[in-house]
Amino acid sequence: MPLIFYLLLWLLISVPQILGLLYFDIKWQIAFFLLSSSVALFYHYRERKTFLKIPILVGGIFLALSQTLGHLTLSSLVDNLFLISSFFIVYLLFQQKGFRNYLYIALLSFLNLALVSVAFESLLYGLFLLFYLFGLVYFFLLLAVKGYEYKPKEIYKELFKYSAVVYLFIFTFGVVLFFVLPRPQKPLFSFINRESVKPKIAFTNGVKLGQFDSVAQDNSVVFRAKVEGLKKGSLYWRGNTLETFKGNSWYATLSRYAKIVAYRGKGYIESLIINPYGDRNIFSLGYPKKVLSSSVKAYVDETKGVILAKKKIYKPARVEFTAFEKVKVKLLDRKPLLEIPQSLRPLLEEIVSKYHLKGRDYKDTLKRIKNFFSLFSYSLTNKAKNLTEFLTLYKEGNCEYFASAAALLLRYLGYPSRVVVGFYGGEYNPITGYIVVRQRQAHAWTEYLYNNSWHRFDATAFALSKVGRNPNLLEQNRLLLFWDTLNTLWLEYVIDLTASKQVKLAKKLYSHFRELKTNISPSELLLVLVAFAILSLLVLWRVLLLKLYLFRLWLLYRIRAFECKSFAQVYNLLWHKYPHVWLKEKNTLKRFLSLN
Repeated sequence: MPLIFYLLLWLLISVPQILGLLYFDIKWQIAFFLLSSSVALFYHYRERKTFLKIPILVGGIFLALSQTLGHLTLSSLVDNLFLISSFFIVYLLFQQKGFRNYLYIALLSFLNLALVSVAFESLLYGLFLLFYLFGLVYFFLLLAVKGYEYKPKEIYKELFKYSAVVYLFIFTFGVVLFFVLPRPQKPLFSFINRESVKPKIAFTNGVKLGQFDSVAQDNSVVFRAKVEGLKKGSLYWRGNTLETFKGNSWYATLSRYAKIVAYRGKGYIESLIINPYGDRNIFSLGYPKKVLSSSVKAYVDETKGVILAKKKIYKPARVEFTAFEKVKVKLLDRKPLLEIPQSLRPLLEEIVSKYHLKGRDYKDTLKRIKNFFSLFSYSLTNKAKNLTEFLTLYKEGNCEYFASAAALLLRYLGYPSRVVVGFYGGEYNPITGYIVVRQRQAHAWTEYLYNNSWHRFDATAFALSKVGRNPNLLEQNRLLLFWDTLNTLWLEYVIDLTASKQVKLAKKLYSHFRELKTNISPSELLLVLVAFAILSLLVLWRVLLLKLYLFRLWLLYRIRAFECKSFAQVYNLLWHKYPHVWLKEKNTLKRFLSLN
């Protein structure tokens, strides 16, 4: 029996289902169809009947209908189609062997793979797609020669070679079309949102004390940034500002308490590739001024000094904007930035009195606050259950404890303050030029208003035991650097290939071609042509050898065997129809077969 045909069929069916199992929410329904299709294919291959047929089909109908009828929304359309196509695959596997059934199964499996692309758009999916398409080409060629029936092993080997050639042609032609054809302004299925990604720290409108512990070891990439004109220094990526402190949590206020009246200092042009995370915050190194281009609708919130998307981000997003180091601010309402819980006022009064923070000039007060926090220790775990225990009992904790204490202390001294959540640092990729920011680099710090300008105060920076908490993974691991480079290129030139990028690529290729044309000498051009000719002969020598041998057969024996595509076919032809010629040529043919 042609086992290879059915193994290939199983891979074509199971790969989309395994990916769906990993990235869809309907995991146990997909697991049922994955197991059912494997069982059905086993009995289909062995050509045996099974009592499991009726229970599996009934269970499949129940699951498909309950999911489809129970969730008739646009966002669940992908789930419904995936389950329906999986059911029909199982149904067809319980039918008799036939060309039409296998064709339908292959097309339904490819539909499942296309549906999975809605759930994620990473490089991993692209790699799966490349291998899957090759398997699909090979399967269709096997189907054309009825590979599900008994065939010699040579047929499978020859068709594998033809599949490689056909796939290479299709892949090359497809890549050219992909980079040449114009891009639509909006994706075809932009109305479908997979809302399975949940926001983590530095994304939301509220942060609880101790919450940063949950991402201390999370190496997930949040975004990649390229900043023009950036020099070495501390990288503080602003995500959101929190103004209200209640209990043990900070919350963002919606009131318009300030506005930016002027941008000052060094300006940047920042380009961000943001991974889907399920919220609206877009991260900036400075105070953003203007959105230059964006794959999502975004705007600048001048009260908070951040960029926000109008809708939650469930697809990789590309945003380019201008930002500045400093801003001049007009304060419209001081109240939200000076509120202090009554329960903390006695403790703050005690600290101010003990360290002589009141009644001094600005610089001296700031220096004394820095000295106060230098007595604390930075820790990835938090023993303190509240801010009082942090300030009096343990004096160690994560960044949100330091930012909270600093903000309330500055408020008590009369400086309007707020907590900023975002990210600190980043890993520079020298190949792509992007700064990679991970979830474990989530950070909180304080901003206070002085002389009509916002000033950053990172109390964590003055704490002890802070060194080495964020190692550079790209420097430590070359394989990770290579993988991040591929992911960045995939996002930038495949997922986010816009019409403007196509024009830039075309101009760049044309300039390189002109430069090559003007710089190459006649002797170098001749050398390139000779090398190309030699490579062509190395690739085509087997085909030329076969054609020459077929011409020899016609010349010596008048045998017209030009329809033969391999030496194995010539061998079978002579053995069946021309035994006297086969006796003379069999040794020569065996040598040719060993070469192929």
